[in-house]
Amino acid sequence: MPSRLAGRDLERFEGAFASLPDATKDQVRAIQENYWAQSDDIKQRTIGYLEPEDRDEFTRIKTERRQALAQILTPQGLEDYEMQTSATAPALRARMKGFDVTDDEFRKVFDFMQPLDEQYSLSRRNPDPENQEFTTARTKAEQDLQDYIHQVLGDDRFAEYQRTRDPLYRNLRQAGSDAGVPQDSILQAYQMQQQMQQDAMRVMQDPSLTQEQRVQSLQDMRAVAEQKLQQLFGDKANQVLQRLPLNQMAQSYRFGANSIIVNPKPPGPSN
Repeated sequence: MPSRLAGRDLERFEGAFASLPDATKDQVRAIQENYWAQSDDIKQRTIGYLEPEDRDEFTRIKTERRQALAQILTPQGLEDYEMQTSATAPALRARMKGFDVTDDEFRKVFDFMQPLDEQYSLSRRNPDPENQEFTTARTKAEQDLQDYIHQVLGDDRFAEYQRTRDPLYRNLRQAGSDAGVPQDSILQAYQMQQQMQQDAMRVMQDPSLTQEQRVQSLQDMRAVAEQKLQQLFGDKANQVLQRLPLNQMAQSYRFGANSIIVNPKPPGPSN
């Protein structure tokens, strides 16, 4: 295997090449492989440690690759190719996991995110601790991306998008949906969880409380939460709550493993 191909997802690129018109396949392949060769030269020369000028060179060859592709592909064809092959697309899908994003919304965010990703490696989450200027610019780029997602989605859908980034909400929503629990009840349960998290943290950090008082306060909070969740979910409570990972609930509510906020009992006759 040529060195420029080692460690790369060739199946993904071959799929992208195969979907191109016959007249452009060889040209696109040549442009891509030329970029790989240039990229490998930089990596070998720097041994993976990039100085600011090395980052600039990476930005240059990425820009040249995209400009060359734009000369032979239609705007739609270029976007499709980039979505099939770039690291940005799977990173964006991971960000949107659990959120019902439309194709149009995804493409808009992708087009905004890709140049930022290529310059600041947003999808790889590797800020340079030695380069504060780069780290500051990368942080701003991340905020710009979040602001743009907000703009594309609007207030209500952006709020739902932010909730879906919390694994507890995703699990709660899926379990509630499967059990037929109304979305409003699921959202109320999640909001209660957030409030409980804040209250539990306040109790744990209150220096005026003894350990016994902290334990009692958390137990009281647990009892109140149990009652509220039972009211919200009704006869679906056990069905929903049994599907939530116990360790996740414990961490979210800042309780120990033996003090889960809700400990549903299996269905059956009471004693």
